[in-house]
Amino acid sequence: MKILAAENDLMRQQLKDFPQLQLELNFYKSEYERQRNELREAYMNLNKQQLAEAEEFRKQLDSLYQERNDLAGQLSEAEKRLAEVADLEARERERHGEISRLNGQIEAREREISSLHSQIQSLQTQVGEKQVLESQVSVLQNQLKEASETVTRLQAQQKSTSALEVDVDVDALIAEKDALISELQSKLSKKNGKAVVLADSK
Repeated sequence: MKILAAENDLMRQQLKDFPQLQLELNFYKSEYERQRNELREAYMNLNKQQLAEAEEFRKQLDSLYQERNDLAGQLSEAEKRLAEVADLEARERERHGEISRLNGQIEAREREISSLHSQIQSLQTQVGEKQVLESQVSVLQNQLKEASETVTRLQAQQKSTSALEVDVDVDALIAEKDALISELQSKLSKKNGKAVVLADSK
């Protein structure tokens, strides 16, 4: 009976404490639910943040890929431009070489023209000398012709009038004729030699 009485007292005490325990239990349940909801919300926010970060990362990655493609295109264009510049430099060197070669040819032509001017002046001088020689040859030819006519006439007179004494030195006239012929031949030889040189120069 004492044991039952003690248990009864304990049960009464517990019954007295039950509302307080119920309140504490409800508090703990609500606190648990609140924390669980907060944890769930935090987890959802974390997932959202991770998704947002993943989306941002994907955008950044796409931007980096696009930037890399743009840089690759710019690099390709720069390589093309570099090849064009190298080709232009090679052509420019070829043009400079061609210009130098043409300048050398022009200088050679100028020297040749200067030489030709000198030759023309020399030829003009030779032409003047030729004209003087031709004039002298013409005079000598006339003199030779006159001497020949005189010798022929005197020889005819000598034959037709062999009995007459003619006071004319025929040998002297013949010697003079030979001298004129020799002088004429010498001048003609000089004339021909200069004519050949003139023709070669032309």
